[in-house]
Amino acid sequence: FVTNLTISGSINSYDFMAMRNMMPLLRYLDLSEATIVGNEHEHYTGYHTEDNKFPGYGLYGCKLFSLTLPKNITTIGAYALVGNINLSEVTFFEGLTSIDYRAFSNCDALTSIELPTGLKTIGYYSFDDCNNLLSVSLPDGLELINNYAFQSCNKLANINFPEGLTSIGYQAFNGCHAL
Repeated sequence: FVTNLTISGSINSYDFMAMRNMMPLLRYLDLSEATIVGNEHEHYTGYHTEDNKFPGYGLYGCKLFSLTLPKNITTIGAYALVGNINLSEVTFFEGLTSIDYRAFSNCDALTSIELPTGLKTIGYYSFDDCNNLLSVSLPDGLELINNYAFQSCNKLANINFPEGLTSIGYQAFNGCHAL
């Protein structure tokens, strides 16, 4: 029956498995003071935690409304939050350098995203099918927006391209009809 959860201290694969599989009512999650540590136990087939990396499939398919990411992560793994259709608020911190494949795909309730300073790479399909995404704030120093990164964000109407951006991948904004 947990709906709000704040975690401080170390968390690993076991914790992600418990949040994803045993807390179906979890809506508000604050991990800002948590430290993700490596653990070889698989929390999802083929996936386990690594130090300072938000794990692939970590909160796949949950029903979060709000997520505050850990302050010390450098990467958000593949499929980390895919399918969180109610997720409307994500807080990022400086130090994040990459967002991997499909990390936020199908997060339909996202309306705006402010990505942090230090981010270098937005991976393939990272925000694909975020159908209500209206605006994205990209940080200075961003180097790469990969193929299909914002594909089918059909309401995306406002995006800034920062200095230093060196590559926008194939069809990165395909289907973004409001741009």
